[in-house]
Amino acid sequence: MDAALLVLHEPPMTIEAANPAASRLFGLELGPLPSAAAHLGAEVPEALRAAMEGATARGEARAVLRLPCRTTHGVRTLTFSLGALPEAPGRWLATVFPAVAGQGEWPSSLAEILHALPVGVELYDRDLNALLYNKASDDLFFYPEHAVVHFEDWWSLGFPDPKVRALVVEEWRQRMAAVARDPESIQQTEWLVRCRDGTDRAVQFRFRWVGQTYVLVLSDVTAQRQLEQDLRRLAGSDPLTGLLNRRRFLEQAEAEFAAPLEETDLSMLMLDIDHFKAINDAHGHATGDAVISIVAELCRQILRSEDAIARMGGEEFAVLMPHAGPRMAMALADRLIAEVAHAPVAVGERRIPVQLSIGGTSRCAADGSVFDVLARADRALYAAKNAGRNRAIFMS
Repeated sequence: MDAALLVLHEPPMTIEAANPAASRLFGLELGPLPSAAAHLGAEVPEALRAAMEGATARGEARAVLRLPCRTTHGVRTLTFSLGALPEAPGRWLATVFPAVAGQGEWPSSLAEILHALPVGVELYDRDLNALLYNKASDDLFFYPEHAVVHFEDWWSLGFPDPKVRALVVEEWRQRMAAVARDPESIQQTEWLVRCRDGTDRAVQFRFRWVGQTYVLVLSDVTAQRQLEQDLRRLAGSDPLTGLLNRRRFLEQAEAEFAAPLEETDLSMLMLDIDHFKAINDAHGHATGDAVISIVAELCRQILRSEDAIARMGGEEFAVLMPHAGPRMAMALADRLIAEVAHAPVAVGERRIPVQLSIGGTSRCAADGSVFDVLARADRALYAAKNAGRNRAIFMS
């Protein structure tokens, strides 16, 4: 457990066991332990004994008290929630956590509520010294190599890259200034943070001051952001090949077309698998789909990293080539035809010969929109098919 736990024996007041969180908090070693006074402070054992005896006298098995204790971070006021262990007479389980405002059972109840929340909650005093981290916060940011006692201790752990850290810290300071101007406001931001398990996760932060307490609420939104990214990708991709779909391809093409003509070359290729209907008729639609997928992957491997390829429908593909003039576009078209025709496409035990016809063009001054370029590439494709297929024709 992330909570600090001690097993206390009375009398005499000794610590019989401590979990790792308690060992870190008090500097204890696991195994048989000496008098509690040596670790917690001289006044603590007597206060704990009195609380246990008082609860027993009242016929109760629980007690809660707040005590200043010696810890590895100096003297801190801590809340001890004591519960008698019925199977071990004279022994009590102490759950220890930072003190919060309140009396009697209220600190224990509040801590239990905070630890049960599915979002992280962190409380700091006016000087940003840590008062409480709930379990969800510890799950993300309890770094085993370094205890975060002050809020500033966290920056180098959460953002190991100094350049990223500087930007994040500057944003945080600006948001803190906004909170100072309007104490009732709640600031919100989202950062990619290095977590305790070494992974970088998208975490959303909300924070404000409540009186003299700095309250930070955080949510791990990594899964949500991944889902959003996946949905965007699916909305713009072809489900069979993983290539861009027609809509996303045209969006990219329009963005490229928006650049001034004199600043960049722009070429486009239209590809079609020759005699694809015969492949479907001879081998079935499942094999036809496999051929489309394999050809798509071959083309993706051959194209430049800056090129965009899309499945426009059926067995037809389009390639957008930024910074490529007619000569480069034609050379790439010839290579695509040669590579695809070089060896039969393997689908299971079948070896199916595949050929491509390609039409190409480059943007010119007369083009009013990207659709003019697309239409000209399409005409070039049909010219290649009418000329006998398995070839590329370029139109200007």
